[in-house]
Amino acid sequence: MCEIIVYQENDRPVVAQHFRSPAVEIGQNWPKFAEEVAKQGIFPSGWGILEYFCGEDYNPDDVEYELLLPVIGEISPSEPLKAKTLEGGKVASAIHRGTYENIAETYDAIFEWIAKQGLQVAGNVREFHLRCPHTNDDPTALITEIQIPVR
Repeated sequence: MCEIIVYQENDRPVVAQHFRSPAVEIGQNWPKFAEEVAKQGIFPSGWGILEYFCGEDYNPDDVEYELLLPVIGEISPSEPLKAKTLEGGKVASAIHRGTYENIAETYDAIFEWIAKQGLQVAGNVREFHLRCPHTNDDPTALITEIQIPVR
């Protein structure tokens, strides 16, 4: 079982790119996104973030999401990138360790915990990829923070 905590997250300026694809293609879009960010001369200041726009209607064959990288200061990217602020606020957070094959168990645990605490989901689910497959060859060593805005 993972530990779940609630804390106040800060607003984060990010560079973002919107996608819609099957879930199995999300990993393939990270290098494309990173290449476009580099091509536009934008320098990320932190880990990759995945923000889902599907709510409770998650369909692995049709996922709407944005890939994000935090930045410092103002940026003026051109299409397909955009500058935005990832809104802060109160979030329930759990750390998932290991492969993505069993990440659904962590999601189940955090959603169950939110309900038991009498909280409500108040925004898009986010994954902060603290140790990802693009920087680590060992899938068992991956670390992902799952954040769910709550009220």
